[in-house]
Amino acid sequence: MKILNLKNVVLQNNHSNENGGAVFNSGEIFISDSEIKNNYANFGGALYTFGVKTEIINCDIHDNNAVKSGGAILSSDETLITDSKLYNNKTYDVSDISQGRKDIVM
Repeated sequence: MKILNLKNVVLQNNHSNENGGAVFNSGEIFISDSEIKNNYANFGGALYTFGVKTEIINCDIHDNNAVKSGGAILSSDETLITDSKLYNNKTYDVSDISQGRKDIVM
């Protein structure tokens, strides 16, 4: 299984005509001590994760936009968000997070 670890990064001003403005991922993803801002996509303005565990710790995720769903995050599986701030993320469906099959734990 593939694992993506991001620590102390700034993901900003990215654009996708499809999924995940900053990150489109189908392997486990762990993001910590980071800022994700000003990204844009049709689904998952900042992050789009599919069929994998997503863990976000001590991050600021803000000012991201999705046309259809998940202004900040669109995830189809387990999502754990700890000590993080999500704000000013926009979409026509769900403001910050759109979740598929499993629960979001904050």
